[in-house]
Amino acid sequence: MTSRRFQFKLEPVRALRERAELNAMKELADELAREAALRAEAEAAAGRLAAARTAPQTVASGPELRAQQMFMERREREVQVAHEQVGLQEQQVELRRADLEVASRDREVLERLKDRRRTEHETAAARAEQAHVAELSLARYRPPALGGGAA
Repeated sequence: MTSRRFQFKLEPVRALRERAELNAMKELADELAREAALRAEAEAAAGRLAAARTAPQTVASGPELRAQQMFMERREREVQVAHEQVGLQEQQVELRRADLEVASRDREVLERLKDRRRTEHETAAARAEQAHVAELSLARYRPPALGGGAA
């Protein structure tokens, strides 16, 4: 007796969900890379601001003082903008992380269903095999059929 091979009828759906999970992982990785780049830029902007603050100040006239003040304000705005961009990117990372959690959960549901169906299939196949073996055993020890003889 040969048993049927296990076939999960929702395999195409499971494969789609697995691809969706992989895409969500890639998107999260991309967002994390962007976040790291923006953090590096924010640190660089903060470094430029610190360097501007510690630079020797030689002011000879009012216009030079105004130019230095505008330069410092521009450096401060760069730092502020960089931190705002990091904050926005952190929100994007959290959105992608949530998307990944949903995709993982959806795939895991089908994985558990597939495992449960496989177990049910193996149990049914084992029962059928046992029944077949029992039938063969009974047939082996059955007395031969009595033929219709003349009386």
